[in-house]
Amino acid sequence: HRVVQGMVYALFLAYRGSHGLVPSTEARHRLGDGLIRIPDVAVHQGMPQRACPDTPPCVAVEVLSPDDRMGDITAKLREYRDSDGLRQVGSFHIPEFRIHFTVEQIFEL
Repeated sequence: HRVVQGMVYALFLAYRGSHGLVPSTEARHRLGDGLIRIPDVAVHQGMPQRACPDTPPCVAVEVLSPDDRMGDITAKLREYRDSDGLRQVGSFHIPEFRIHFTVEQIFEL
C-alpha cells in the first residue's frame, strides 16, 4: 500500500515546478459540512492555504488493499463524487511515463 502511495506521490511531485501541482499524503481534507477525508494522495494546484483545506483537491487517490470492503469503498467514492470539484474517472493516464490503465484493469491485478 505505502509503496504504491509513494509512487503516485512521486509522479505528481515531478509536475510541481512545471504545472504548480502540490501533492500530499495522508492530509486531512474537508469535503463538506462535518465530512473530513484523508486520501492516500491528494493533489492541489498551488499550495493549500490551510492545513485542512476546505476545498477538495483536484486529484484524490485512494489506494485499495486486499482487505478493503467493497461497501466501504463505494461509500467513500460517493462522498468524493458528491463534493464540489471532484469527479470519478475511469482511467489513469500519464503519457510522459507511458502509463495508462483503466479501473477495470486495476481490479484484474
